[in-house]
Amino acid sequence: MELGEKEPSLKVYAPRPGLIDPEGQNLKESPESFSKRALVGTVGFVLRHVGKSLHIGTQPLAKALTLLALRDGEPLAEGPGIESNGRVIRNVALRKIAGI
Repeated sequence: MELGEKEPSLKVYAPRPGLIDPEGQNLKESPESFSKRALVGTVGFVLRHVGKSLHIGTQPLAKALTLLALRDGEPLAEGPGIESNGRVIRNVALRKIAGI
């Protein structure tokens, strides 16, 4: 992160998503074992309904990361889920950026 201060083109964000839930998309094409797919699907389902702050779907995550990439590289304003001078973005903030 210090390098971003010296080189403006290297300003980065460090997203920290929670459980990335495929939400049923492409599960049959996944090379992972059936038991791992079942575990991720079950945990994803539970977190989708109980622990929303710990969960993000693949499409909302892609939207949030795309919106971050389109920014000017300036730090985000400090707030819930934003840390390290606006560079580390936790799952709560990623969900807000994605609009969920």
